[in-house]
Amino acid sequence: MKSKAHGGFNNKRKEKMMKLWITLISMLLVHVVVLGQDKFFEMDGHHILLGSVKSFEIPVRSINGDSTYMPITVINGKKEGPVLGLMAGIHGYEYPPIIALQQLVKTIDPASLSGTLVIVHIANVPAFFGRSVYYNPIDHKNLNRSFPGNQNGTLTDCMAYAISNKILPKVDYFIDIHGGDASEDLHPYVGYTVSGTQTEAGKAMAEAMEFNWIMRAESKKEVNAPSLYCSQEAIARDIPTIAIECGKLGVVTPEEVEKINLGLYNVMRLLKMLSGEVENS
Repeated sequence: MKSKAHGGFNNKRKEKMMKLWITLISMLLVHVVVLGQDKFFEMDGHHILLGSVKSFEIPVRSINGDSTYMPITVINGKKEGPVLGLMAGIHGYEYPPIIALQQLVKTIDPASLSGTLVIVHIANVPAFFGRSVYYNPIDHKNLNRSFPGNQNGTLTDCMAYAISNKILPKVDYFIDIHGGDASEDLHPYVGYTVSGTQTEAGKAMAEAMEFNWIMRAESKKEVNAPSLYCSQEAIARDIPTIAIECGKLGVVTPEEVEKINLGLYNVMRLLKMLSGEVENS
């Protein structure tokens, strides 16, 4: 009886060791496969392999418990190239840019893309769902006057902080896309800022948009002063940046959506992310 019990103990031990070895070998094989795969783009813990598309959310929570999220799509091209950040919905009632980026995602083939697109579909989700003009209805702050943000502030401060620290550091070029809010009747224009080494690249991006109106502005950011605007925060980080206004009165038209996306395609051609030359409208 003692011998049988001892033999049973040995069998269980062997079985346990065999499972452990299988687990270790499996982990090793997974590690080898990952190392053998193409490079990936990482954002907020998400890994997007070359030639693939992934949509996810970046959660945002303030210290007082208010929370929201930012819906993101990353299109990681099959070929290497720059990282272009596209952002809509800083103001949640500005609908044409939001619709434009939703459509743009469907038309970009990662197999034909050189580089990476980081698309923030709606930066200010509370204002979007609250149909709020300019302000976040939760804390009544304007996101585009809150940069670089504060992780210990109210929800809008934390949203600005997340953009400043999780999104902007990942991009080489940046386009902040706006439209006329419910109270704004605007003529479409694109603007760039004269500030540092990014100025010429920003100007070239603005011209590639093929808008009739291009606004050139001098940087007004003082040393150690907050950037306030999202585009100004990107410029302060020496990221070539343009800001777009297209749309008015919170209304979406197919013409405005098309105008935005045709311009974005041109910028991608300028940056050699898409093949072909910049097309004149």
